[in-house]
Amino acid sequence: RTAGFTIADTCLMHSDLSGSEQHRQMRQFENNKSDGIRLMFSVNMLNEGIHVPNVNAVIMLRTTSSRIIYMQQMGRCLTAANTEKPLVLDMVDNITTTSAVKSLQDEFDALEIPMAKRENREPRKFEVQDYMLSVKRLISEFAPPLHTYAPFEECLAAVTAFCEEHGRFPGKRDDREIRLYHQKLRNYADRPEVQELREKYARRIMSQETKIRMMEEFTAKHGRRPLLKEKEMYRVWNGMLGEDKGDPRVKVLREKFIPKTMTLDEKIRLMEEFTAKHGRRPIPEETQMYKVWYGMLDSGKDDLRVIALREKFGPNVMTTDEKIRIIEEFTCKNGRLPKMTEPEYKILRSISWYGRNDPRVTALLEKYRKKASTLEEKIKIMEDFTSKNGRRPFAKEKEMHAIWASMIQRVKKDPRIRVLSEKYGAAAKPKICYAGKPIQNKQ
Repeated sequence: RTAGFTIADTCLMHSDLSGSEQHRQMRQFENNKSDGIRLMFSVNMLNEGIHVPNVNAVIMLRTTSSRIIYMQQMGRCLTAANTEKPLVLDMVDNITTTSAVKSLQDEFDALEIPMAKRENREPRKFEVQDYMLSVKRLISEFAPPLHTYAPFEECLAAVTAFCEEHGRFPGKRDDREIRLYHQKLRNYADRPEVQELREKYARRIMSQETKIRMMEEFTAKHGRRPLLKEKEMYRVWNGMLGEDKGDPRVKVLREKFIPKTMTLDEKIRLMEEFTAKHGRRPIPEETQMYKVWYGMLDSGKDDLRVIALREKFGPNVMTTDEKIRIIEEFTCKNGRLPKMTEPEYKILRSISWYGRNDPRVTALLEKYRKKASTLEEKIKIMEDFTSKNGRRPFAKEKEMHAIWASMIQRVKKDPRIRVLSEKYGAAAKPKICYAGKPIQNKQ
């Protein structure tokens, strides 16, 4: 506006908007034909897969080091339907980190120059105005070791010197300075100098001898084997065990730092002591002993001691009469049937199936189970709800939401349901297509 331009319309697209609002904003942006600038502000949702005719400018406000994302964002104004010269304003200097424009210019020239010759005209070019160049040069004079705008040659020289000294690429534990150079060098992965360096110093497969030596040092220092969260050492440990070919040093480490598997006799002795002390078998909350109990049952099915323990302390099968008595006591006390979160719910499910022909079960269910609403009652409830709130029920309003969902399933039964569905149903999310195939919008 300060520069004299007229803003005709502004639209917004991000994942916090509802599907209907996203759809409305998109249609508003596409269909507004008034004079002036039509501006669509998008948070990552329109990077790819959408082509709106006559978009002639892109303003980049999101930093990225990905050439693919940079090209996709630039492509929003490079569609074949556009007849005006497209303009890309890179406000966050992505051009430095991606080097995308140079490669794009080379690819464009490979197609454009032969075409221009055939059509007897001047080839089209990109115009790049770099207002950051002087700033980069100034930074490079005052802080060459740590700046992120170091030229390719400086990065290559620093990383090459490090590799020659240490025989590897920089890692997480090395100085920040060399890690910045190495990170910057990754943006030039297609350069032959970088590829040659990678082939020479890429991580090589560690020998078994090296793994054993590293594990001996680690276990001597910590008195244990590596934990899962110690990812690098944990991989070395597993690799050493996987390549074990009878080396006595590996056998010593294995016997010392891997817990031994309990034998059947040890499990039986442990369970005999436990049952003698508690008068029962372990419960699931006693995790370790519970595992030992079932391990004993699995590995000692034919052992007479295991059979005796199983017969004495194994799970007692509750009779239907006992189950019905428990549910009757529960309903008398609470005036309702058990909920899913209560332990009696499993007993209720059991008698609902296995005791469904028992008159006592039928009487309980008829007395305490809520009767299902008829279609007429559901329509009346939803008409009252929507007229009062001006909307359909939310998912967090569980009871009303369940009535709404069951009513909508029978939309063909009654014209009143169709009226409610059309008036208060959720609008469909706009589908964005790429090459004729719908794709999912992602933040």
